[in-house]
Parts: sequence; C-alpha cells; structure tokens
Amino acid sequence: MADRLWNAEVFNVDITKNELVIRRKKREAGKVTDVLTTFFVLQGAQIKDKDGKDVKLSDVKLGNKITMDYLKESDGKLAAAIIRVSG
Repeated sequence: MADRLWNAEVFNVDITKNELVIRRKKREAGKVTDVLTTFFVLQGAQIKDKDGKDVKLSDVKLGNKITMDYLKESDGKLAAAIIRVSG
C-alpha cells in the first residue's frame, strides 16, 4: 500500500541515480523545521505535469511542488511510484 506526500518542494534531482530529494516542513514540539528526504524513482513510475501529461524525471526542476505516492521498501528505501508536478 502506497503512502502519499502532499505539496512537497523538489530540492534536487539526480537523473543518473534516478533519485529525487524533496524538502518538506515538519512540525514537532511547537517548532517547524525543513526536512530533506531522498526517494528513488521506480522504473516505470508515472510522472505527470499539472495538465496530466506524461513527463520525464529530467523535466522535474528544483523548486517544483509535487504530490507523490511512494512505497517503503524492505531495506528502508523510499520508492516513488507516482509523481504529480504542480508547478
């Protein structure tokens, strides 16, 4: 079963490693901090732009806002299955 990450900001894209690093806000004990999380993009992952058109990982740019469905692998890695780029 996939989890969903809403409105995260793209911090880095590494096409050679098929990785995407996102920045999100974490609220804990009354404080808000930025958290960076690395996801590897599954082979055959769906990547769509704001109009629903297929795009490639190389089209995802720093600062883009995304919604992503991802899986946690048995080794603890986070695997992006569906990425929607909203801007």
